[in-house]
Amino acid sequence: MSNITYKEYYKNKACEMLKDYKADYRQKIWEKYKSFKHVCIFGCGNMGRELPQLLKSCGEKGIIVDCYCDNDKSKVGKDVYNCGIKCISIEDLIKIKNETAVIISTRYYKEIYEQLVKYKFPLIDRVFHNKFYIDDFLKENDREKVINSLKNLFEILEDEESCRVLTRIIEEWTRSEYSYGQLDDIYSIPQYFPVNIMQSSDKECFVDCGAYNGDSISDFLNYSKGKFEKYYAFELNNKNCEELRTNIEMNYEDIKEKFVVENKGVSKETKEVRYEDGCEGSKINQYGMEKGQIVALDDYFSNNQEVTFIKMDIEGAEMDALVGAKKLIEMQQPKLAICLYHKPDDLWKIPLYIKKINKKYNIYIRHHTDLMNETVCYAIINAKNKN
Repeated sequence: MSNITYKEYYKNKACEMLKDYKADYRQKIWEKYKSFKHVCIFGCGNMGRELPQLLKSCGEKGIIVDCYCDNDKSKVGKDVYNCGIKCISIEDLIKIKNETAVIISTRYYKEIYEQLVKYKFPLIDRVFHNKFYIDDFLKENDREKVINSLKNLFEILEDEESCRVLTRIIEEWTRSEYSYGQLDDIYSIPQYFPVNIMQSSDKECFVDCGAYNGDSISDFLNYSKGKFEKYYAFELNNKNCEELRTNIEMNYEDIKEKFVVENKGVSKETKEVRYEDGCEGSKINQYGMEKGQIVALDDYFSNNQEVTFIKMDIEGAEMDALVGAKKLIEMQQPKLAICLYHKPDDLWKIPLYIKKINKKYNIYIRHHTDLMNETVCYAIINAKNKN
């Protein structure tokens, strides 16, 4: 890098990988699994729900999942997802180990891997849902336009770490294999509140879009040191919202008056919608079985309530929600923590849109799991540059 800037180095590397990549993830999966008599998905949580359908789209005949397996004995013998595939015990899985490929589909990959590797399964693998959608996107879209968008993103990034993380994300887009610990070099915590980027104030007014069951509350309290004005929690899923309210009542009783819980999603307009109940992955879907409400933040905060920080993890609705918060962002210039991983082109569309709203925003990218999920754009305006 002696003769070029770090930004040019990472930009050239990422764009070259993307230029050379042949989108063939499904074919690679087919070739890897076609010789196995059995395919088992280990993990009956939310991550395992969609995988059988994705595997059916691989290769000429598709990969058929024979069974699930889980350490939770209450799930053994049950068709957990009502999809015709039952969960078997670890003991029964071991009986067929020599003929079985195991796909670990859980956030606890390393723990499960360590549990299984001692039994010498011929293949213990990890399959990323995102890779299927990324491949489809790259097949359907002009590659040169994608590369140009990526170049534009590199140009607005504020630090070298953002460039390095972005380059590694693109590298993961273009890999077909996974090895143990592959994403550890970009995995950082805490999510949404990186201390070297986000600085809290004593009068923080936090807007949590996609509050789920309140899983970000403790991290926010650590970040703010308990000094804040309001915590607005928006959650579309009714069951999640009830769990969120219970969580606040049970664990934050002494400050519960600072929380405002809204059983609403966030988008570009205010209206009723349908959504699919995917627990933590619930999302707006016109064919969904559940009814709910969405709201534009510009409508909700139309009385000029102060907002200092907006976080969004809303299953692909982030761009619409930013459009619905444009006035709020323009006028109040809050800190932003916006997820980038639900749609492939969100990776550049979201940061570029934020920069378009206000050129004063400094843009950072960080990644917060050893999955291909939880890539976040952080946008801040230094106090001296505000107004």
